[in-house]
Amino acid sequence: MKSLRRILMASALWVFCAQALPANATLISSGTITFDLNFTSSIPYSVAQTDVVGGSLVAGQILTLRLCPDPNGDGMCGATFLFGPVGAFGAGIVSFVPPGLFDGAFSVQLILNTGTVDITSLTAAVGNAPGAFIASQTLIPFGVPEPAMLALLSIGLAGIGFARRRKLH
Repeated sequence: MKSLRRILMASALWVFCAQALPANATLISSGTITFDLNFTSSIPYSVAQTDVVGGSLVAGQILTLRLCPDPNGDGMCGATFLFGPVGAFGAGIVSFVPPGLFDGAFSVQLILNTGTVDITSLTAAVGNAPGAFIASQTLIPFGVPEPAMLALLSIGLAGIGFARRRKLH
C-alpha cells in the first residue's frame, strides 16, 4: 500500500510539473508595443506577414496585431483582433503589398486594452507569396523552460523511478 501511495504521489508531482512548465512567454501589459522593421535589402517583395502566438485572453481583453506601412505605427495599417475569453491562440496578418506601398521600412504593433498576456512568439516576414519568405525577423523569440520547473519535473521523474525500484526489490 505504501508503494502505491508513493507512486501516486510521484505521479501527481510529475503531472503538476508537466502542467506548470511555462509557456516560454514574454508578458506584455496593457498599452502599445511598436517594432520598427527594415527589410530594404529584401526589396522587391509582394507580401508582408506577421504572426503572433500566445497564452490565453480573459473576458474583456482585446489584443490587436497591426501591420503598418511606415515606422512608428503610421500609415494605413492592417489589423487582426483577438477578443477574450480565448485559450492559447495563434493569429496573423498577411498583407499583399501594392507596388510602392512598402519601401522596406514598416512596423508591427501589439496593442492590449487591459491586463496582461503572455506572448510566446512574434515574427514578421516578407516574401513573394504567403509562406514563401525572402526574409524574416523574430521579434519575440520562443524561450527556454525555466530551470526551476525542469528541476521539479526531474524530481518527480526520479520519485517515480525510486518508487518503482523499491517495488521491484
